[in-house]
Amino acid sequence: MNIFWQRACEYAAPSILLVVFGTQVYQVRANALNPWRGGGFAMFSTVDAPTNRVLRCYLLVGGKQGVLPIPRGLAPSDAEARILPTADRLTSLGTQLLVDVRRSYKIDPGRPIAVRVEVWSMSFDPTKNEARLSKLREATVEG
Repeated sequence: MNIFWQRACEYAAPSILLVVFGTQVYQVRANALNPWRGGGFAMFSTVDAPTNRVLRCYLLVGGKQGVLPIPRGLAPSDAEARILPTADRLTSLGTQLLVDVRRSYKIDPGRPIAVRVEVWSMSFDPTKNEARLSKLREATVEG
């Protein structure tokens, strides 16, 4: 084996690991990726596990709002929104909920309604010894 390929093999794994690490750190900071995903770096340093994120949805009609349950059929979109709550994913889930609400509740297509989707993250305050929820992102879809 020539020396070039020997060196390439020695540096390949650490280089790939650094790229994965950098990508995961960027996604956590820029797009609120759950630290337990995308490589899992620093996942044990936080209580912000995927199951600890809260997704809240509200139906907005005529200035009033009500809690909107998420249908089982939207479970994959729900999970994706919790793990990586980008504007596109929240808007997509809101649009799917809007369609489901109009169909399930037989709301007149001409009546203006909106759906707001919020993703909340859990953190731990060691000074007060308590867990807290804080809003990460939200999106409102009108239709």
